Amino acid sequence: MQIKRINYEEPFADAPLPSIASEADETLLDAYSAALVRAVEIASPAVLHVRAQFPGQNGHMAASGSGSGFVLSPDGFVLTNSHVVNGATRILAQTADGRPLKADLVGDDPD
Repeated sequence: MQIKRINYEEPFADAPLPSIASEADETLLDAYSAALVRAVEIASPAVLHVRAQFPGQNGHMAASGSGSGFVLSPDGFVLTNSHVVNGATRILAQTADGRPLKADLVGDDPD
């Protein structure tokens, strides 16, 4: 078998790139983009950074982990993945604007 090296840039250097999106497609993509930006603006204040610390030997903290979570209810319930907090002895959360919050594990569903 012989392998031939091809220089892809040279034959196409002066050729214009074909437009793969029509004007209608671009309008639709702009609408999707605007909708996504708006959804992020609405939801981002409810998103938290969750940090958990886990027990180690002789009462010392052995490891920590982190993940995201979001405020689920006005009274402060936060939902995050079980693997982020399962077995944690201390849980801290931080809001998008940097405010630190202490958190308590209320429930866990590893499955």
